[in-house]
Amino acid sequence: MVWLQLCCIIAYAQHHFVIGVGGTQHSIKTAKLNNFVSTFNNYYQANGFKPLSDFPNNMQGINFSGGYRLMGKSGFNLAMIYMYSKNGYDNYTTLAQKSGYELNYKAKNHDFIFELGYNIGGVVVINGVFGMGIRTNSIEVWKVYANGNKSLGYENDITGHYKAPSFTTDLGGSIGLKLWKFYIPLRVTYGSALFSSSESVLMDFDTNRYRSSEFPKDFKQWVNSNTTYDDTNNIGQKEFVGMRVSLGIEFMIPLGKQ
Repeated sequence: MVWLQLCCIIAYAQHHFVIGVGGTQHSIKTAKLNNFVSTFNNYYQANGFKPLSDFPNNMQGINFSGGYRLMGKSGFNLAMIYMYSKNGYDNYTTLAQKSGYELNYKAKNHDFIFELGYNIGGVVVINGVFGMGIRTNSIEVWKVYANGNKSLGYENDITGHYKAPSFTTDLGGSIGLKLWKFYIPLRVTYGSALFSSSESVLMDFDTNRYRSSEFPKDFKQWVNSNTTYDDTNNIGQKEFVGMRVSLGIEFMIPLGKQ
């Protein structure tokens, strides 16, 4: 019966190409990141410095989308959307003689979203959402000098560009409002790492350090270590997936006649 209804909507509903823009809030787990913050601050506390602040659980950013939406005046509807989004947080510390560090957390998402739901009166749409994506998490650790110059080189072991790519899945729902040729979707999904058994961790692949090239969850343990690999002191991809809320607006371009 459902397949018959889907065939009917494909035959009689309107096909659209859509382009959109919006905002995204992504929730991540910050316990390990903030353990780095507390151990870093504790290590340098005697130097009269401005400490790092805790990373927030919720990261805001912007998204852009495009794809296909099939929608009639009522009944079932479906959509296949590609969405690019990014979010992040910049963190700063000042040590003695006004030098310090800058830590920039960034995340970039490439998501393929499938929606299937019901259109009520051609205005309100309720959907189930399934998504698959590629998420790249990174932390840039810059050395900041007293004159304001910044370096991503390796004057200090901790400086560098740490990355942790992951494949994700998202499940959730959305509600939408259709106004003329505009569609306003609100999506709420919860994500998980697709290949958690082979978890990637934040790592700088560009250099070989005296210490581990993984970004540590415990800075003091990392400082006191002389191993180039430490699987007990890292931050993995599972820390960066969680609930995501996005609100946007799409412009719907009809394809052919209804």
